[in-house]
Amino acid sequence: MVCTSCTVTAVDGEAKLIVSGEDVGVVIGRRGETLDAIQYLVRLYMNKGKDNYKRVSINIGNYREKRAETLRELAKRNAAKVLRNGRNAVLDPMNPYERRIIHTTIQEIEGVESHSVGSDSERKVVITLAEGVKPTNPDRRYNNRGGKGGYNRGNRGGNRNS
Repeated sequence: MVCTSCTVTAVDGEAKLIVSGEDVGVVIGRRGETLDAIQYLVRLYMNKGKDNYKRVSINIGNYREKRAETLRELAKRNAAKVLRNGRNAVLDPMNPYERRIIHTTIQEIEGVESHSVGSDSERKVVITLAEGVKPTNPDRRYNNRGGKGGYNRGNRGGNRNS
């Protein structure tokens, strides 16, 4: 990695490291996992044996802002689907920071709600219709009990009694 710019600032007890340069994707990792791990290790090091906790934020190639915008768009897209067809949307597992962005965005959209399910690294956001809200274009393939209507997908010529 070629680092063309690197600045460290301390604001209100929080250390911020901003790195920019070419080919920074390797340091960011898939969905920011490597970046989060580096930030965690730096936070551990900076706070080891200290009484006053210092927050640490590392941003490489403006990734944090870009990811936040991507998550807001993801929340809006999935909220629109939920409003349209009435089925819950379950998002991929996310870290607490990313889940917070989704929840905050969903709070601003009328007719949908969000909550988290799962534990630890498998915690996911679920977007649902708010109570009393009807979908605008319900999916007719689903009957009132939540199962698929029409033909029997699970039975591919086998014995129905088994």
